[in-house]
Amino acid sequence: MSRFDGKRPDGISLVPWQNDKALCWDVTVICPLADSYISAAARDDGAAAELAASRKELKYAELDGRYVFAPIAFENLGVYKALQLASSFRTLAED
Repeated sequence: MSRFDGKRPDGISLVPWQNDKALCWDVTVICPLADSYISAAARDDGAAAELAASRKELKYAELDGRYVFAPIAFENLGVYKALQLASSFRTLAED
């Protein structure tokens, strides 16, 4: 796995996660009071984490098709966004 800018996600599973693709994730912790997030944070709980997760999805869009990507975003004031990953864990537990 490589990117042209040399950046890489925080982790990747060693075994296939879904549809014979490895799970790849990147974690970010943001402050909803920062200028880049405050307008989203003012709209709704978790909106800043949602925005950060969306930015991670854009950042790693080139991985689409080769990996299952799961952005994980935490607000340092308490909210987190990892719904896709949590849903996947729930599905595996039910099987």
